[in-house]
Amino acid sequence: MKIFQMFKINAEEFRELEEKFGQLCLYASWQLMTNNSRNNHQLDVEDIKQELLMAVIRAGSYYKRQTYIESSFEVLEQYVPQDGIFRKVFDSLKDLWKNKTHHGAYRRKFGDPQEEILEKLVRKFVPPQQRPDINLKLSINTKFIIYTKQIIWNAARHVGKKITKEKSVRVGQVSLSEHEHLYI
Repeated sequence: MKIFQMFKINAEEFRELEEKFGQLCLYASWQLMTNNSRNNHQLDVEDIKQELLMAVIRAGSYYKRQTYIESSFEVLEQYVPQDGIFRKVFDSLKDLWKNKTHHGAYRRKFGDPQEEILEKLVRKFVPPQQRPDINLKLSINTKFIIYTKQIIWNAARHVGKKITKEKSVRVGQVSLSEHEHLYI
């Protein structure tokens, strides 16, 4: 939740994201509806599209965070002294960031405590005019486009799984037209 508060997507960025990925979200939602030929869903195409756009917004926030952290590491590389405890802390944070995607029992996470330490290092060593801007505009580059397309398809798969799970719940439900037929 802290990520979405610190790295907000403003209205202009949302318009850009919707313009760039709106048709893809619509296509993915349409594809979900057509693949679900038994009509066992409660959402329509527009609802699913909105859910996928929310995933795009989350992807934008995470990408802004990633860009900020990477630019912090780049600028700290120049300003942190080469010897001493601060260099060791910086190097361990950089190593943790580089290896954060490992899975399994030895998975390493770069979370809030590590971000706070990184932020303190930036405030301590980097002059104010050289510090990365936490409110920097989202850059929709090739790396972000590939990342967001993956997020859209993962979110669509998740919605598809929800539709499948809801089928067994709805089997016991009675629609309004059935209700009228049964009790009137």
